[in-house]
Amino acid sequence: MRRKLMLIGCVLLYATVPAFAVTDYLDLSLIKYDPYPVEPGKSFDVWVKVENLGDNDVNDASVEFIPRFPFSVQEGESSAKNPGTILKGKDIVYRFRLQTDVNAVRGSNRITFGYRLGDLLYTRDFDIDVGTDVVDSRGTVTLEKVGVEPAVLMPGDRGTVTVTVKNTASQYSITLDKVYSLNAIIQSATLSGGERIRVLSPPYSSVGVLGPGNSMDLVFSIEVDASAPEGTYLLDLETQGSARLFGVSWKIPVEVDNSSAEILLAEPPGNKDIVFNVVNPRHNSLSAVEVIPRSAGIRFSPETYFIGTMGADEMYTATFDIEGNPGDMAFSVRFKNGNNWHESPVKTVRLNSTEPVSTGGQVSIIPLLAIALLLAIVIVFFVYMRRKRRSEK
Repeated sequence: MRRKLMLIGCVLLYATVPAFAVTDYLDLSLIKYDPYPVEPGKSFDVWVKVENLGDNDVNDASVEFIPRFPFSVQEGESSAKNPGTILKGKDIVYRFRLQTDVNAVRGSNRITFGYRLGDLLYTRDFDIDVGTDVVDSRGTVTLEKVGVEPAVLMPGDRGTVTVTVKNTASQYSITLDKVYSLNAIIQSATLSGGERIRVLSPPYSSVGVLGPGNSMDLVFSIEVDASAPEGTYLLDLETQGSARLFGVSWKIPVEVDNSSAEILLAEPPGNKDIVFNVVNPRHNSLSAVEVIPRSAGIRFSPETYFIGTMGADEMYTATFDIEGNPGDMAFSVRFKNGNNWHESPVKTVRLNSTEPVSTGGQVSIIPLLAIALLLAIVIVFFVYMRRKRRSEK
């Protein structure tokens, strides 16, 4: 009988647990703080991410900073953020403006954040380093991914390089001879180019601290020299930090290709229309692609043929209706590679001819005259030798 009563009591106790304790689950993580390290008596910024890992959308949640020595909310700032609804699988990042007490002890100090659901408050502690001599953080930064936009640049282009660095630690501290923080400290990040690719962005300074498992994007602007040959160029990314992060560097590849969009005749031009195949031979997409006709005395419909975005190795067919006097017609392709405008070499086509005219002007007859002269000399030589042999006989 006693066992039955205990079993019934356990069932009733479980039934009283709020539903969100099982189905609603938010996770808090400290993304970074700046400056690193924070100084006693000074203010600093903390970025905290709240992520919905539960089965449902979460409504009416609040993310809160819990004051405790040596950290407090800066005057005029709020200690709570109210995201409203956090959708399932989504996250939100909040910035808190905080103050360090003037009597803060130099070294690793605990800071507390929490989220509130209904009447329940869930808290989590993180480490904040105070002072200028803290070097005990042992988080490890790796290069998670690299993105170049546009993916393949052309000579003279400007673009961006985005590198994502990640702290691969899975917990906030580790105990060896003492307790070490596993935050990853990044004091600076520098991308260096060379003669052919110039880095326009200044180095990052006081990047901050990455919590375990968190990532950060570092974005740099670059410019390719107008005379740069095709090929893959390696830029140098260097990060400086404390302890194990000192002097970490990676090679960042950037590809340069001078291939342009091309125009090819799809069929012999007629008196009423002309049909082209427009080809993107590059390894990356082009945008705002349009075919532009340039010929006096001929009216084209449409005036320009807009294609839009062309993927790598894609081909589109463009048709122009033509009206006017026969003659040579010139066409080119205008397009954007990233945010850079380019135009293809002009393609000239003669009406009622299946062959395009050279874009360099009229065809020279000098090579033909030279061949004819050479043939004449050969013929005269053979005739002379034949007559000479007959006279000797």
